[in-house]
Amino acid sequence: MEKNLETTNQPQVINSLRLVISPLQKMEAIKFNYKELKSGLTASLQKYQKLVYTDDNIKEAKDDRATLNALKKSLNDEKIKIKKEFEVPYKDFEDKIKELIELVDKPASEIDKQVKIFEEKEKAKKRETINTIYSENIGSYAELIPLEKLYDPRWENKTYKETDITKEIQDVVKKADNEIKVIEDLKSEFEFQIKDTYFRTLDLGQALIEKQRLEKQKELQEQLAKPKQTEVTVDKVENVVNNDDAIDAMRYATGIDISNEESSQVEEKIISIAFKVECTPTQLTALGEYMKANGIKYGRI
Repeated sequence: MEKNLETTNQPQVINSLRLVISPLQKMEAIKFNYKELKSGLTASLQKYQKLVYTDDNIKEAKDDRATLNALKKSLNDEKIKIKKEFEVPYKDFEDKIKELIELVDKPASEIDKQVKIFEEKEKAKKRETINTIYSENIGSYAELIPLEKLYDPRWENKTYKETDITKEIQDVVKKADNEIKVIEDLKSEFEFQIKDTYFRTLDLGQALIEKQRLEKQKELQEQLAKPKQTEVTVDKVENVVNNDDAIDAMRYATGIDISNEESSQVEEKIISIAFKVECTPTQLTALGEYMKANGIKYGRI
């Protein structure tokens, strides 16, 4: 049979348990012949400060190195030995504390699982409440603004008030009413697409950007659909070397003797010609000067 925690004094017993450590005696400093060693080492090692070894006494250098390394090792070994001795009582204390923590951790973990199950049930109830609030307040926007688009995970918190959730959803509806009216007042032929963008983003600014994009797209399509002027294309005109050659190229492209001023004055029909020229920059400049001098309009295609 499960115990009723309210009818047992186990919680009171647990609450009264505290770790009590007996007062530790003040640890004395570790005493050793520090001053004697320091003084002796300072004097003995003085000779090594600026000592330079040569090829002739390299064996002495190796011996000195071995002596110094041995001295360093002996000092370090003693340090490690003393440290281990001091760690023995702490290690014993640490192991016992870990054992006590494990005793506490097992039931605490089981309780934690039950608490989480309970909290999840509470959140599930809150989610049902949120769904109800949404359904009661979203109105005609149910298909256009799904709950997932508005959902704030904080709503599931126990401290988050239902009245606040209701107000937030109502604010979204009011905002949508106002901004959809703005879109409809534009009387745009792209109203459907603009609204679609709005309900995808819930952002009037993004919807208006889409309106501008669609209008520019239509304008471009209309320009491309306009009847084009007659075009005569010259695939290649080679070796235009001077003004006379430029005239020959134009004559070749149009079939008209453009060098005859009298003929060009009689001709009334304006034609548009698209042609490609391969020449040097100097030759291209000469061709441009000729066209300017004769009132011929030209530009990049």
